[in-house]
Amino acid sequence: MEIKIKRIKIIELESKKFGEYFFSEGVNIINGGNGSGKSSLIKSIMYCLGYEIKNWSTNFKVNGMIFELSITINGKEYSLKRFREYFILNNKIMKLSEYREKILKCLNIKLKLSLSKANSEVIPYPTDILMYNYLDQDSSWDGKIFYNNHKNYNMYAKKELEKILSYYLGISNDFINELILKESDLKRKSDSLKQNIEKLEYSQKILNYNEENKISLDINDFEFEIKELEKNLKKIYKEENIVKYKIFDTTKKIQDIDLDIRELEVIYSDLKEKNKKTEKFVCKTCNSKINQEMFLKKYDIEKNMYSIFSIYELQIKEKEELTKKLKKYTQENENIKKELFKIEGILKTKKENISLKEVIESKSKIEGTKKINEFLNNFKKENSSIQIEINELSKKIREEKNKTKSLTAEYKNKFNILLDEINLLFEKIDLGQMKDKFLDFSKMPDTGAAKNLYYMSIYFVYWKLLDESSIVKVPFVLDTIIKDEMDISNKKNISKLIEENVFTLKNQIIFGYTEKANIILKNKYNNIIDLTSKERVCDREITKREEKFLEFIQKKIKELSEEKTK
Repeated sequence: MEIKIKRIKIIELESKKFGEYFFSEGVNIINGGNGSGKSSLIKSIMYCLGYEIKNWSTNFKVNGMIFELSITINGKEYSLKRFREYFILNNKIMKLSEYREKILKCLNIKLKLSLSKANSEVIPYPTDILMYNYLDQDSSWDGKIFYNNHKNYNMYAKKELEKILSYYLGISNDFINELILKESDLKRKSDSLKQNIEKLEYSQKILNYNEENKISLDINDFEFEIKELEKNLKKIYKEENIVKYKIFDTTKKIQDIDLDIRELEVIYSDLKEKNKKTEKFVCKTCNSKINQEMFLKKYDIEKNMYSIFSIYELQIKEKEELTKKLKKYTQENENIKKELFKIEGILKTKKENISLKEVIESKSKIEGTKKINEFLNNFKKENSSIQIEINELSKKIREEKNKTKSLTAEYKNKFNILLDEINLLFEKIDLGQMKDKFLDFSKMPDTGAAKNLYYMSIYFVYWKLLDESSIVKVPFVLDTIIKDEMDISNKKNISKLIEENVFTLKNQIIFGYTEKANIILKNKYNNIIDLTSKERVCDREITKREEKFLEFIQKKIKELSEEKTK
């Protein structure tokens, strides 16, 4: 699967202005100095895709903007819009919980991650699946490589996020674990069949049937009782399925509310912080702590805080009601299980009686033997089929384990070779200390200006591996890989690394660049978005087209709100 970004449009609601930018399938360079909006434009692309941005420019009011991306996934075109917590994918409006399911389905990503504080698994968020292809100028140059740009990595168990990279590179154990689980299920089924076969063979031996001993017997009474029990069982199984669905549906609703609550808490916390900041302003003339403008701003913030808190309270109440229902459904399920256990026991006894006691005592061995032979042959045939499937699975598991082991060794070797190649470019760093640390995202060496060279080199090594081998191709969105703080004595080789290695990657590249970094790009590139002459990213007056776009967003949000109230 491959994503391509074709276009982004950003509409600024307060100023009624917009910016629209187009991207080629190859290298796209966004050129601009500090304060030009270069980083905000790059962050906007990731934000619209669902990435949780850690730091925004204070001048870029993301909550007052609407974002739209035109993308393709395996050549199929998609329209993706985002306004605050709302996503609109091909005219279908949704929140993050539903959007992440849709985007994973579009990319055919089948993966679950274990949480750190709960014995459960969840499907990845957009931030999780995009973290290896996004470089942020503010948060990607410190701490653990890749991890420091992830806002909530602590929610997952240790090394869980490495599973995504392993999944992309085809060395994840998830597929092998699925095969092992399937094999275990088949073995349990085979053991159960073997037990039944042993019991039937024992019954066959007791009956000791021959044609001379054939005596007819009417066993309709027993058969009627068994049929009634089986009918009752079917009814209870149906009730059990209904209750299980209620448990599943209620649990899902609680999980969705938990996500909404966390989002509300984040929004409320942001508003609270903004409210604190308004209290610090002092009028230079009268020395009063707040003027009319700041009063109105503070009033708006507090009004929004009140609204968020009201919604938060409603969500908490709804969760409490759902939790009560879940407890009730769980108890119902336990009662049904007890009833099933009781009836299944009676049914088992009846069947044993009909196959042994009545047939033996009546000396009507022929009917019992025929039935036993029929079941015995079916069980043996089924078990034989299962054994073939188990053998095939065992072979497949061995092959996959060997393939994963071999592929992992190959990646480790490539990783070390790439480190050696890059180390030849830079004299002041020693990448040898990073050797044999494939998928080890420990903190990078803290070596002053050379530290950024370490980061840039290691990032490139993983990008190269992803570019060559990832089953999911995502654009490399790189915000200012050339840092002002880099040791410019290496500028010639930094330029070489960028142009001869990074820019030759096959994936689409969106690259933030500033000439002030004193690193000159010698080659000419087809698509350069130049922000140096612009005052802001959104610099065009909105037209009727954008006005209709705004109306469409408002309509979709209203539809979603009405749908929730039903």
